[in-house]
Amino acid sequence: EDFLKFEMLKQKGFLAKKPNISRADYNDIYKLKKPYEFMGQNVVLISDEYMSEYVGCCVSEGWGAVFKQTTNLKLIEKFAKTNQCSVGPIESTSDYYGFKIRSLPKGNYYELSCRERDLDESQ
Repeated sequence: EDFLKFEMLKQKGFLAKKPNISRADYNDIYKLKKPYEFMGQNVVLISDEYMSEYVGCCVSEGWGAVFKQTTNLKLIEKFAKTNQCSVGPIESTSDYYGFKIRSLPKGNYYELSCRERDLDESQ
């Protein structure tokens, strides 16, 4: 299973046409408008990191998804390994590009990150 492309997520009504959380540096941050399950997990936030023009250091093109754990992480960890991504826990007290994780329903949250820097770290 592949992670859906941003245009497809927008067409299917999961994402707003423009970032609805923030646009910071090279990142567009979206909160999903309706439930989206990926690899058995409930995706709640998506970041799209890209460079349309240089605004300073340090772009790492790719995407990230914050998900609430709903089952064991085996499938998503396998996806991460296969696609040279990383998976890691997010503390409830942290911010995700300005979005306060503690404002989400209680649960265990993780980020699946598939950016250039993850490719470098996996080699």
